[in-house]
Amino acid sequence: MTNQSPIEDGAFQTTRWTLVARAGGLSVTQRGPALSELLRCYLPAMRSHLVRRQRIAPERADDLLQGFIVRKILEYDLIARADQARGKFRTLLLTSLDNFVRNELGRPARESGQELPEALPDDGLEPGADFDVPWAQALLGQAIERMRAECEREGRTDVWGVFDARILGPTLRDEPTMEYAQLVERFGLKSPAQASNVLITAKRMFERTLRSVVAEYADESAIDEEINDLRIVLSRAQ
Repeated sequence: MTNQSPIEDGAFQTTRWTLVARAGGLSVTQRGPALSELLRCYLPAMRSHLVRRQRIAPERADDLLQGFIVRKILEYDLIARADQARGKFRTLLLTSLDNFVRNELGRPARESGQELPEALPDDGLEPGADFDVPWAQALLGQAIERMRAECEREGRTDVWGVFDARILGPTLRDEPTMEYAQLVERFGLKSPAQASNVLITAKRMFERTLRSVVAEYADESAIDEEINDLRIVLSRAQ
């Protein structure tokens, strides 16, 4: 693989089943774009799983991932075997990846007749726990970027500016919270009361944007639960 890592921080998302269906149901010649999009969603998390949980060197993890993609996802057609009724796609993917890696790492010992290396000690984490914070950060970042783009597109620099100064700056960048009087001066608002109303508008806009991001991969009935999980994970990470 190339020297450029396919991930810095990544997280498994709840399955985009429509995307899985497209990638697995098309012919080999047609599935390229859908498969590429699916890999962009999950490849970072797979590598994070190998490096952080399995404690495999990054370069070796890249080689193993390349082999897994070629031999399991492409040749074995793993994605086409995914079934939403049987549970989460990420569970299938993680189980298949772990089995593949275990087999690959044990191959030299088997071929030489040596005993297989002992499994790594349990780190006490629940399966998938190493994905939670990166998953939450990625989801939050996507919602923030969409809101910023919408504000720019609609000419609502005041909404974005107030949201950034009152919410994002203090929360994400450890900046002091800007006073409403300062917001009035910076964004040409009429009064602190108007600045407060703009902030309310911004919060509602962000909530709507966040829900739209979650709705891309979760059923309507699961959106509130996903957002609640997001808040819990982020609060624990502080």
